[in-house]
Amino acid sequence: MNTPPTKVIAFAVSAWLTLAAPLLAVAPDETTEPLDAAAVIAQAKKQLDQGRLIAAKRLLTQLSPRDVSSEEQDRVARLLARVERRLHAADPLEVSLQKAEAALEEHDLRQADRHAQAVLQARKATAAQRERASTLLDRVARERAAFAPLVADALTRAEQAAAKSDWAAARSEIDAVLRSGVRLDEQAQLRLNRVRDLVLAATDRTPPAQTLPPAAAFAQAMREDEPPQPAKAKQDQGEKQPQSKEQPAGEQQPQQSPEELFKLAKQFDAQRLLREADAAFDAGRLNEALEKYSALAGEYRDALTEEQQQRVDRRIGEVRTLLNQPNLLEQEQRLRQITREEALAEFNNLLSQANDALAQGDVDRARQLVSEARVRITQAQDLFSEQEFTNLLNTQQQALTRINTTEEQIRQREAEQRARELERQQREREQAQLRERQRKINENLDRIRELQAEQKYEEALQLVDQVLFLDPQNPAGLLLKDVLEDVIIYREWERTQRDKQLSYAKQTLENQRSLVAPEGVIEYPPDWPELSVRRGEPQSFVESPADRRVLAELDSKRIPASFTDNSLEDVLNFFATVTNLNVDVDWESLANIGVDRDTPITLNLQPVPARVVLDRVLEKASPDAFSKAGWAVNDGVLVVASDEALRRNTFIVIYDVRDLTFGIRDAVEAPQIDLNNVLNQAQSGGGGSSGSIFSGNEEVTTEGLTQEELLDLIEDIIKQSVDPEGWRDAGGDTGSIMRFNGNLIITNTAKNHRKIAALLKQLREIRSI
Repeated sequence: MNTPPTKVIAFAVSAWLTLAAPLLAVAPDETTEPLDAAAVIAQAKKQLDQGRLIAAKRLLTQLSPRDVSSEEQDRVARLLARVERRLHAADPLEVSLQKAEAALEEHDLRQADRHAQAVLQARKATAAQRERASTLLDRVARERAAFAPLVADALTRAEQAAAKSDWAAARSEIDAVLRSGVRLDEQAQLRLNRVRDLVLAATDRTPPAQTLPPAAAFAQAMREDEPPQPAKAKQDQGEKQPQSKEQPAGEQQPQQSPEELFKLAKQFDAQRLLREADAAFDAGRLNEALEKYSALAGEYRDALTEEQQQRVDRRIGEVRTLLNQPNLLEQEQRLRQITREEALAEFNNLLSQANDALAQGDVDRARQLVSEARVRITQAQDLFSEQEFTNLLNTQQQALTRINTTEEQIRQREAEQRARELERQQREREQAQLRERQRKINENLDRIRELQAEQKYEEALQLVDQVLFLDPQNPAGLLLKDVLEDVIIYREWERTQRDKQLSYAKQTLENQRSLVAPEGVIEYPPDWPELSVRRGEPQSFVESPADRRVLAELDSKRIPASFTDNSLEDVLNFFATVTNLNVDVDWESLANIGVDRDTPITLNLQPVPARVVLDRVLEKASPDAFSKAGWAVNDGVLVVASDEALRRNTFIVIYDVRDLTFGIRDAVEAPQIDLNNVLNQAQSGGGGSSGSIFSGNEEVTTEGLTQEELLDLIEDIIKQSVDPEGWRDAGGDTGSIMRFNGNLIITNTAKNHRKIAALLKQLREIRSI
């Protein structure tokens, strides 16, 4: 649904021309290039979307109705309406910050300072808003400091312009000085007041320029943009109106008479004048406010509502009461005096609050209040003389000095109090430790007496050491230590003597028992089986625990074998899965002997040990007797490879075979015992001669091989029984045997070492028989 053009025009004029009145009050300059309305509107919309309402409003009010089309006028009016609605709903502090930023861009430092200070002093301001306000105040201070040296030149130019009756230039220079907010000395303030009075007086005497009223100018601009109308003033209701270029086809454009347009423009002009009067009243420009309120009460009264008329009458009375016919200088002085008293009262109030906070010991709060007092008096620096301002700063500095002194006193008192508290706590801890130590000493002494009664002197001596550790000078502990050590030594000497006598008696008994003659040929001790087991068998080659587990699994695990042309890889995978062993297949070495992954295996066996199945599978996979596949166990892993590759993994083991080469004497003839001869000699008395119960010569002979011959025999047995073709002496490249002190140093594979160890074990079993 389209908005009627009359309402669009009314809304646009109401929301736009009132804000753009200063631009339309003066006839447009022919040389000024019109603004790019589309770009300005787009920029304003961007600012509005970003929440920068004041910036958007400034951009829109820069546009002149002469520079925009009807469609753009509608867009401007709608955007202004959105801006106004959002301004009414926006946070006042955020609006003040945006106004401060806008004023700073226009170099109106006084307004920027006022808005930023309002945000900084607001209780509801957030930390971010305070930070933005502080940043703006810093920028204001920098620009004000940069403008301060130019004030004298600006006043000189204002005086020169006033002398030439160039009131516009003079007013521009004065406004620049006032907008800067630079603190003026008395002479500069008098010069400014004098020029300002001249400008205001001249402006009051000068008749207003005969310029077209803003609303009328806008109405005329709109009429110039409209297409020519027919001469006939009225048309029948059923007759169609000519279509405007801006209106879509089929939409009717109602016309307004010049009287209605002029009345509408007068209403808008009255609203603009009311806004300006309110702004002048709020800014303290009472003469300007009285002039505008008087115009509203006169020629524009019929353009105001009843409420606005009452408000204008009330404001006229207030302004006249405030003025009371004084000159402009007195008005400014009175306003300055009021502001000065407010600043001084706030300064004194902050110092009083700081003293109260300091009396309560809140040093941080007192320092904050004193700092705020300095900020407040610095903001109103231009309201005081140099001496007064210096005195106020000295007062603030004295308060800050008192705060620092009080803070140092508080810190010293707190430090002394902490020191006293620490000293008290230390004394209490020492007393508690002393009581606890004495309690432990008393408990230990009581326990020592109990242990003495129980004749547990070693435990009692340990407790005495604990007592002396707690109190090295404890007299009871020192005395008990000497007594207990003497008692312990005496008791140990007594036990030693008793053990000595007992050992003598036992040894004598054993000697007498040894004199008993044996009744059998050979007598073994009663515990000879235990001694045999304890002595064990000599072992040279011992598998690692991991290898023993794998070999035991191969011997104990029984698995079936049902393979029909299965590949060797599948068979080995089945074997690894069933036995749950780690199997590493060296396919490269197997390929060198003609065995690959797809070598077919056919084998059917009932459950047999896994070792048997593995041997049969590798035997079937081997191409011939000279190219064999084999297996070995290394580090707990079952390795399957060619026999040649397995033979390269050799190591040295030293076998002690001296027990197999030790010669046993064989007594061929037993000695003859002649008891008669011995008895006769005993009956004949001493003849000095002695005889033996054994008659005849004792000839004990040993028959057999020497140790070297036995070593040769054992070596031959090993070479003939274990891998006969692999020994280097027989043309192989695997095993070798060396001798050292009756030991055999054998280099061979783990598999052959297991066979050698088993062979030597069997030889020892046969020898023991």
